Amino acid sequence: MTKWLGGAVVVLGVIVASSSAQAAPGWCAGAKGEKVDFNLDRALKGDETVWAIHDLVGAICFPDNWSTPKMGELEARRGFWSKKLEMNDADWSDAAAWATAQQSSRYPASMLTPEDPKKPWSTMDPIEQYVLLGYDIAKDFDANYIADALGAKLSEAGRLGYLLKACMSSRAKEVQWAMCQPDLDGFDFKKLVAEMRADKKHAGYDRFLIRLAAVELLPDKLKERAPEIKAARAKDPAYEKMFEISAKTRKEWDGIWKSDAALLDLLAQLDDARVKNSRSGYQGCEDKTWAAWKTAVSAIPAKKFGAVQPDQYQLHYAEDLFSVVANDVRGYLAGAALYTCGATDNKPDPVIRKLGEVMERWPGYRGPRTAAHTAILSAGLELDERNAKIDYPDTNRGWFSQGGGSSGGGSGTVASVKPQGDKVHVEFASKLEKQEQCLQSKRTNRVTQIRGDGSLVYESNCLKWGSVTIDRKSQPQNVKSRYGQGLRPGMGAFIIEDALIAAFPKPGSNTPSLFAGVPLK
Repeated sequence: MTKWLGGAVVVLGVIVASSSAQAAPGWCAGAKGEKVDFNLDRALKGDETVWAIHDLVGAICFPDNWSTPKMGELEARRGFWSKKLEMNDADWSDAAAWATAQQSSRYPASMLTPEDPKKPWSTMDPIEQYVLLGYDIAKDFDANYIADALGAKLSEAGRLGYLLKACMSSRAKEVQWAMCQPDLDGFDFKKLVAEMRADKKHAGYDRFLIRLAAVELLPDKLKERAPEIKAARAKDPAYEKMFEISAKTRKEWDGIWKSDAALLDLLAQLDDARVKNSRSGYQGCEDKTWAAWKTAVSAIPAKKFGAVQPDQYQLHYAEDLFSVVANDVRGYLAGAALYTCGATDNKPDPVIRKLGEVMERWPGYRGPRTAAHTAILSAGLELDERNAKIDYPDTNRGWFSQGGGSSGGGSGTVASVKPQGDKVHVEFASKLEKQEQCLQSKRTNRVTQIRGDGSLVYESNCLKWGSVTIDRKSQPQNVKSRYGQGLRPGMGAFIIEDALIAAFPKPGSNTPSLFAGVPLK
């Protein structure tokens, strides 16, 4: 017969005093009293990190008659894992919180829940960066662009998310591996540990899951990919060249971060405004982005624009001219800023729309990763195997898309330019003119652009130039004043809707002296 009498238990007439269990270590408070079942043998001998840590928490924090006598051995085993995972008691408190989660949520590949998908990137803490870069929560997600946009603010947790999602995924191939190699080489687990210990905002479960991802998930994925990466680099010199280009580009950006800090900061502010969809974030951006645009474009030699060969019907001429800007580091950054600011208009003008067209699928120069992608694309690399093709990462940044085509415009020799409010009225001369054009050209293997429809544009060298007679007479046009500055009678002009795309010093010239409102030299 057994019955309760106050604080004692009476068993067969014998009174046995109840004894309180030995107090659990302070770090066990992380479990908040939620019992963790355990397997003692795994706690003492297990070598699978996830289960070993879980069972150690249960055996030490919630001991039973079998684990209590083994407490010395359990603490020794905890010491082993503390050294391997660089854990102190505060970290074990995080482990205790993690151990209370359901089994399916304890594995390092488990997803963390984003708190605010519209939070500006530059204000994200390390754990928020990890979620953003690891789990595609961003609209029009592009891990390479986002990692670059974070710049010096990219945390080790963010880098870990990027490595797991963009670099070690099943979709990643040789070009992406090359782009990622500097991040893999530079990943610092000690910095990650310091970030997790400094975090006071998030749950212990989140912090410990990220630690597990660094010590378990990343090495496992790298183990899978390492033989493929090694084999590719040994198989073809073109693949090895990609890694060399990526390393070189990363070093170049060590200087660009400093030399162009103001321009990068301007684009970062606008990326934040776009992500947050904030009116206040865009305030004052027109003047700032226009000034940055003029500075960047004016530094591009006019001859680079002159190298663009107009097609017969000028179907892609404007887009090809804007690709010259997209192929310049500062031009790309300023163009992306100008676009992001101007795209908020109900009807963005042709300059804004053309910028979007050339940037939607072009890797560009948001930072060292996207710049490495661009450099590899532009290097003219060919695989030795004749039928083999290089697998480039897909770039499709939907936030640069405006959709629709252009309507209206004109081109020809300018007869007169008259101010009309916030625009200038342009009349064209009525006469035939001769123009120097490329009559015969040869395409190279160097990719210079990815058009809005996804097609690749290759560099072309002109083999034969010749003079052709063209009727350039067009209807009068009204152009926005900021694009028409510097336009004079006698110049050649190429206008789309209300934007002067390019102006030439004289009829027949192929090298513009004005481009999208900017004087060229």
